Parts: sequence; structure tokens; C-alpha cells
Amino acid sequence: MFSELQTCNLSCNLSCKNIFLFTTLNLKTLKKFFLTLITIVFVLALGTFWFIYLMFTTGNNTEEIDIYIPENTSITRTVDQFNEYGLLKPKFVFKLMIKLYSNYNNKYIFSGNYKLKVGQPNIEVLTMLFNGGYDLTVKVTIPEGSNLAEINKIILKKIVVDSLKYTQLISSDSIKKEFGCLSGNLEGYILPETYFFYKYSTPEFIINKLIKEQNKFWNKLNLQPQFEINNISFNKKKLITLASIVEAETPLSSEAPIVAGLYLNRLYIGMLLQSDPTVQYAHGSKNRLLFKDLEINSRYNTYKFAGLPPGPINSPGKNAIESVLNYESHNYIYMVAYGDGSGKHRFSTNLSNHNSNVALYRKAKRQKNL
Repeated sequence: MFSELQTCNLSCNLSCKNIFLFTTLNLKTLKKFFLTLITIVFVLALGTFWFIYLMFTTGNNTEEIDIYIPENTSITRTVDQFNEYGLLKPKFVFKLMIKLYSNYNNKYIFSGNYKLKVGQPNIEVLTMLFNGGYDLTVKVTIPEGSNLAEINKIILKKIVVDSLKYTQLISSDSIKKEFGCLSGNLEGYILPETYFFYKYSTPEFIINKLIKEQNKFWNKLNLQPQFEINNISFNKKKLITLASIVEAETPLSSEAPIVAGLYLNRLYIGMLLQSDPTVQYAHGSKNRLLFKDLEINSRYNTYKFAGLPPGPINSPGKNAIESVLNYESHNYIYMVAYGDGSGKHRFSTNLSNHNSNVALYRKAKRQKNL
């Protein structure tokens, strides 16, 4: 019996020790768990505050700046450009962030121009990158009567673009075909108009917009490949050529149908066009012509060669083109300027009246120079 009691006490002691040991172990585990949990919460909180801090960190620019991101720019190069102004730092964090966001949402950085304001935070920069750059637009006005060289100069002066690539592309056969130009260069085919381009545009974007505007106008005219004007066979190139002469001859839109009718009369009877602007084009200068200039051996010299010149001498405006299609029917075959700076012309049906008008022109020029 004594031994049984001893055994019972021994068993109780062991149980108590086990419970104590279990409780002690559980307290240690619980303590370790809470310490780990607190550490994780602290790290997460610290990370969250750091993340918020990074998102709302601003750049060091003291004025508005433009950053241009070309097409196919890598994430590294993009971040580098913003790093120059104290944005998207540290670099490795924002590179990783952009990559993860891009892959997870299947979104990509937009190319274009980014206008950064003073005090703009990183979070706004990231929003801009994935929603499109705020491209600056520039107004490019191509005046009626501008030649191809002048048009290219206007575009390249206004827009930041790879000039060599632009020149090569606009001279390519594929682009000429898009414009409907089947021979020669694009002289005359670019429609004079006011265009709005991005300040930083690709050559493809610029040229596609020029093509689109030109095609929109010609589609409205709905002309056949071959058509007749005043019983004379025309195609698109001949129409632009005659319209370019009309454009160069008169600055007055109201006179354009009369001038168009005059040159159509000359073409119909086989008379030399005798247009000064075509000879100036042959010389590559818009200076006043001298008699010796009329001897140049060029198909653009309409004082020597009958019919239309080989191609347009400038880019005629919509009014000049429509004036040829809707020419004024009359019997005029001569014209001479008033000479008073108004741009007006006197028209006549015979050489005698024309000579009288020339005399009036010379008198007006003398009075103007007094």
C-alpha cells in the first residue's frame, strides 16, 4: 500500500513538472511569436512609410521642364532621365516597381513629352508614364504657294525631329505613292494648311498626317484618274501643275478662276503659257526676271516650251485647285498686273488691248517709285 501511494505521488510530481514545462515552453513560443509578429508589423509599417515617402518625394527642378521619352526607350533609360531631376530615386526600386506593374497589368510606358511642374511628386510621374505623356503641340502653317524646300524648312524648324530620317522618308517611293505622286518629287502634293503636330514627333507621324489631310481633300473632289477640263485631258498631276501656276500668278482668291480660265484658253489653242513663275522655278529664284532669264533651256520655261511644265512649281491651296476645276469661262488670253501693289490684274482678249494695259502697268510702277 505504501508503494502504491509512493507511486501516485511520483506520478503527480511528474505531471506537475510536465504541465509546468509545457506552460513554460508555450510562453516562450508565444513570446517569440509576438516578437516576430511585432517585428513584421514594424517592418511593414516602416516599409509602408518609406513607400509613401518615396511616392511623395518631389524633384529638384526649380522651374517647369520637358522630358522627352522616344519610342522603344528602355525602363532603365526612362528612369535615368527622371533621375537627373531627383525623381524616381532610388533607381533600383522604381525600376522594379515599373517592371512589376507593367508585367502584371500588361501596360507599357508611353513615349512622348512630359511636362514636369515644380514640386511634382513621384506618384504623379508614375501616373503620367502609364497614361501618356503630355505632349506639347505646335502649330505649323504651310502657306499657299510654298515650294517643297520651303515646306520642309518650316516643318523642321518647328518640330524636334530627326531631319535626316524625315528627308529620306518623304523622298521615298512608298511615300510618293501614298500622296498619289507617280513621278518626280512631291512638289505640289503637300496641301497648304494649318497643322498641329507634337513638338517631338516622329517622321512617320508628321508625314502620315500630311498624307491624311491631302487624301481627305482629294477624296471630296472625287475625280477620276483621267478627266477633262475645257475639253483638255487632265490627271491629278496636271491639275496640281496648273493650279500651282494660278497660285503663283495671283494673290487674290477672287481672281483665281479668271486666271485659271485664261491659262486653259491658252492651252486649248496651243499658245505658250508665258508664265513668269515657271521660269523663276527653273532658275531656283523668285527674283524679278530679266530678258536673258527667258532663254533658259528648261521644260519649266513656258516662254520656250508649249503646254504645261513637267510638274507643279509650288503647293497650290484648295482655292487654286478648285478654281481650275471651276474656272471662269471667258475669252481672255492676256493679263498684266495693275502695278499699284493691290495684286489685281487687267485681262484682255487681244494683243492690242494687252499692250495698252502694259503701258498702264508701267505708268503705275513709275508713280509708285516716285
